[in-house]
Amino acid sequence: MACPTLRYGQVVKERDENRRVIAVFKQPVFGDVPLYKIQTVYIERHNLNLRHENRRLTRKTVAFSKKTEWLAMQRHLYQACYNLARSHRGPRQRIEAAGNVRWHRRTPAVAAGLTDHAWTLRELMSYKTFVNY
Repeated sequence: MACPTLRYGQVVKERDENRRVIAVFKQPVFGDVPLYKIQTVYIERHNLNLRHENRRLTRKTVAFSKKTEWLAMQRHLYQACYNLARSHRGPRQRIEAAGNVRWHRRTPAVAAGLTDHAWTLRELMSYKTFVNY
């Protein structure tokens, strides 16, 4: 059973025989979603970052993964670096001092309150965790 506050919309692109986009339709899939709020810009940006920073997801490269286990391990490492070690403009914090406005860049984990600082790569790679298989 899905959460009653869940809202999910879909953008459908209609293409001609030359694969060119000729029409774009927005439709609600689950919940009451206003059509003007359905957009794909955030997920497409995330997918682009994922492909650029992880060559295993790019076609025809030397770093192609032959086994899915290695691809899964690489994705977990990327996700940890993305959330714990890399600062982003999105979760930045506004700082006003002496009439000047400055911005403090933060990682998503700092913005969510999961940690109090941006991790270094050494700290991330030496962190001991329990994995239960």
